[in-house]
Amino acid sequence: MRHRKIIFFFMVILLFSCEKTLEFDFPESESVPVVNALFSDVDGMKLSLTQSYGMNNLHIDYKLLDAHVVLLENDVFVDTLVKDTSYYMSNHTLLAGNDYSIIADCDDFGEIRVDNSIPEKSIILSAEIIDSVFIELDGSVIFQLVLEFEDNPLTDDYYELMLFTKSYSDNNGMIDENIWTATLCEENDPVLLNENLLEFETHVIPFSDELLTRDNNALLNVNFAPPVINQILDFQLFIVFRHVSYDYYMYKKQAIKHFANQNSDIIDGMGQAVQMYSNVEDGLGIFAGFSQIMDSSLYWEK
Repeated sequence: MRHRKIIFFFMVILLFSCEKTLEFDFPESESVPVVNALFSDVDGMKLSLTQSYGMNNLHIDYKLLDAHVVLLENDVFVDTLVKDTSYYMSNHTLLAGNDYSIIADCDDFGEIRVDNSIPEKSIILSAEIIDSVFIELDGSVIFQLVLEFEDNPLTDDYYELMLFTKSYSDNNGMIDENIWTATLCEENDPVLLNENLLEFETHVIPFSDELLTRDNNALLNVNFAPPVINQILDFQLFIVFRHVSYDYYMYKKQAIKHFANQNSDIIDGMGQAVQMYSNVEDGLGIFAGFSQIMDSSLYWEK
């Protein structure tokens, strides 16, 4: 038996010591402009304008393209963006409910135009924490956020929910503060389950109002994992709630899958490649708006 173990050990070493350099010759691809900007009424416009590179290009330079970039609000010129080392930026105040466009005139690709809007701000009507709605198989205690907000029944709307907690613990008489993301559970509200994203153990989820009741008042029952409650005194829940454009919604859904599939292990293997969503005509990237509110009024105490 001992000899078998020794032989197996050397076979494993031999397997992992084998190396072979593989060379792949990928077909050449045409370079296209890449625009990236998620903008809101919280911050000014900040935009990245670069270009794509083929798989055979070993000397990638992600510097900004030289361009004259202007900002339009409701199709009216309002500002010229200033270039720094990483972004084109504007300090013009962006407003919820308005349409925004970027027109970039660059030598390499000519005129590039992207358009999107910032939806009106949502209104949270009420929020409540329900303690210990169930216990998972590993012993984790799950809480529930009951969230009521306004939703226009006459339009198709899209949202994004993020949950954070600030917990307080006793460290030998000293009170420690820690900020945590609150992971959403796979067993959850049908509105969230409909997005097929909860398997990725995320604390942020974009969702549509497709399954919401066609009423002005919408209700979500969101199951989440708080900090380990036997190690803390109490926690504060931060709700970041965004009303987002359709393009933002589609992009974030794909982004969650894309980043989750970057991780691989010996059990689950490699993640599947995900095609990223883009609304840039004849290019790549995303130009999409959102409005945001935050509620930090909820506390849980032992």
